[in-house]
Amino acid sequence: MSDLSSNKDLDKTLFDPVWLECNTEKAKAVIDKLRIEDQARYLSQLPGKIKLDFLNLSSKSKQVVQALAPEEVYYMVKEIGVSDCLPVLSALTGEQMQYFFDLELWTKDRFVPQRAVEWIVIMGQCNAKKLLDWFLQEDIDQVVTLLKGLVLVYKKDEMTDSYAGIEGLKHYSPDGVYDIFFLDSKAFEPLLPIFKLLRGQYPETFFNVMEGAIWHSRDSVEESAYRWRISRTSSRGIPDFEEAFEIYSRLDPDAIKELPVSETDFFEDDYINPPTYIIENMNPGNFFSKCWALLKSEERQKAIRWELVYLANKLMVADGLDSGKFENHRRVISKSLAFVNIGLELAAQGDVQKGATILSQSWAQPIFQVGYGHLLNLKKKGTELVKDGGIFLDRLISDVDRDILSSLTVFPIPMIKSRVVGKESLLKDFESLDEVEQTLNFLKKLTFFRRLAKQCLGVSDSVFESIFKARGDEEKSEEISFQALTATALARFILFEEISCEPLSSSAAQSFLKLILIPRVPSVPGEPVQVCDDEKLMNFYAVLLDGPLAWSEEDREFLGDLLAQVMQDLEIQFSMINLKKPIHWEHVDILIVNLVSK
Repeated sequence: MSDLSSNKDLDKTLFDPVWLECNTEKAKAVIDKLRIEDQARYLSQLPGKIKLDFLNLSSKSKQVVQALAPEEVYYMVKEIGVSDCLPVLSALTGEQMQYFFDLELWTKDRFVPQRAVEWIVIMGQCNAKKLLDWFLQEDIDQVVTLLKGLVLVYKKDEMTDSYAGIEGLKHYSPDGVYDIFFLDSKAFEPLLPIFKLLRGQYPETFFNVMEGAIWHSRDSVEESAYRWRISRTSSRGIPDFEEAFEIYSRLDPDAIKELPVSETDFFEDDYINPPTYIIENMNPGNFFSKCWALLKSEERQKAIRWELVYLANKLMVADGLDSGKFENHRRVISKSLAFVNIGLELAAQGDVQKGATILSQSWAQPIFQVGYGHLLNLKKKGTELVKDGGIFLDRLISDVDRDILSSLTVFPIPMIKSRVVGKESLLKDFESLDEVEQTLNFLKKLTFFRRLAKQCLGVSDSVFESIFKARGDEEKSEEISFQALTATALARFILFEEISCEPLSSSAAQSFLKLILIPRVPSVPGEPVQVCDDEKLMNFYAVLLDGPLAWSEEDREFLGDLLAQVMQDLEIQFSMINLKKPIHWEHVDILIVNLVSK
C-alpha cells in the first residue's frame, strides 16, 4: 500500500488508488464511472504491476489501453514484462503495434530477424487481427523486409526454381505455385494463418508480397523500409542521428532566457494523457522535482512530459543504444533527468521559485545542455589535472582516487562512482549539482596535494626512488598514500627538525611514535590509551604554512583535514599497542620505513 499512498502526484479527486488494495469493489465501481481519458490518466500514474490491477477492474480496459500514447503503453509493457502484459498487447491499436515494431525490430539501421520472430509470435497469439491488418496496410518494403528475415520464397518456374538452402526447413505452399520455407520454425504458427488469409481474401497483396520476397534484394528493401521507419519515428520525436546528436551542444546558464511565451508555443501535440513514465522516475528530493511541484499550469506540465520523452529519445539515438532493450530506456531517462536537474539548478542559481519560472518559460533541451556543458567543464578540469600531474600525481594518489579520476576523464561525459551494497563500485551519471561540487572539491584537493608535496614536503622523483628501494619494491607497484608521506614528513620534523619524506629507519620510526603519542586515561573501557600530541601537530601545521606555497583559505582547510586524517590513522594503528616491543613495520602503511636496511 505504501507505493500507492506515497505518490503525491496522484490526483485523488475522483479516485483514490489505495482502493485497489483495500476496497476493490469500491475501486471497480468508481473506475467504471470515470471517462476513458480519466481512466487512462489514473492508470499512467500508477506504479508497475498495479497498472494491471487497475485494468482488470475496468470494464473498458481495451479502450483505456488504446487511449494511452504509444510511448506510454510501450514503456508499461517493457517495465512490467511481456508475459504479464498479453492482455495489454491484445488491445493495441495499429499505431501502437507499429510503434512496438519500430522500436523492437530494429537496432540502429539494421533489421533484427530474431526479435521479429519473437514479436510476430507474441502478436499472433494475442492480437492476430491487428497483425493481419499490419500486413495489409504496411508499406510493402517493410513487409518484404520482415519476410526475407523469416522465410525463403521460391516459385516453380524456370527463373526461380533453384530452391537453395531449404534443407530441414518447414514448408508451406498455399496454391502449388509459391513455396514458402520458414527459416525459423517458431514463425510458422503465427505466419501460416496470415498467408492463408492473404491468399484467399487478398490475392493481389499476397502476390505482391511473394514476388517482392523473391525478386527484391534484402539490402534494397531493408534500406527502403528503414527510411519509412525513420519517417514514422521522427513524427514521434525519435530523430535521425545527426539531429539527435545536436543535443550534445554546450550552453551556459545565461543562455536560458526567461521569456514570457505562451504555453501553446511549445507543442502542437494532443495533450490528453501525455506520457508520465519519465516524471514518475524523477528523484522526489532533487531540485527539478521541487521546481516541478511549484508549476501551476497543468498544460505546461503536460508539455514538459512530452519534451522529456523526446529528450530521452534523442539520447537513445545519439548514444547509439538499442531501443529494444529496457535497460537502455532506463539509462536515457536517468540521464535526461539528471542533466536537466543540474542545468536547472545552475540556471536558477539554487532558487526553487526561479527554477519553476524557468521551467514554465523555457524548453527542456536547453536546460539539459546547460547541465551537459557544466559536466564538460568538470571533465576539462580533471583532464588538465591528469595532464599536469603526470606520473608524479599518479604516485601520490590511491587506487580509489585513481579510479575516480579515470571515470571523470576516460568517458565522453564524466561519470561518478556509485557503490552498491554487495557489489563492486559501479558507474553512474552525475545526478545533482551537489555531486558535481563534491567532485570539483576532490579535484581541488588533489591539486593541493600535488603542490604541497612538491613545494612543502620535498617530494621528488629521487624521493620516490628512495621509498621504492627502502620497501624492496623493484617493480614500483606498491601504493604510497599521501597520508603516509605526510606522516613521514611529520616524523622527520619532530625527530630532526627537517621536512622530508625520505624513509625512516625502524629505530627512528619507533622513537617518533614514542614522541607523538602521549598517554591518556580512557573514560570508557576499550578507548585508546594513547593519542597524538596536538601541540606537536600544530607546530608542524604552522611550519608548513610558512612554506613557499601561496596559501588560500581552501588550502588551509585541506591541510587541516589532511593532518586530522594522519592523526586518526596513527591512533588507529598504534594507540593500543606497547611501543616498547618490536613493531612489524612491513604491516604498517601510515609510515614509510626502510625495510631492507641492515
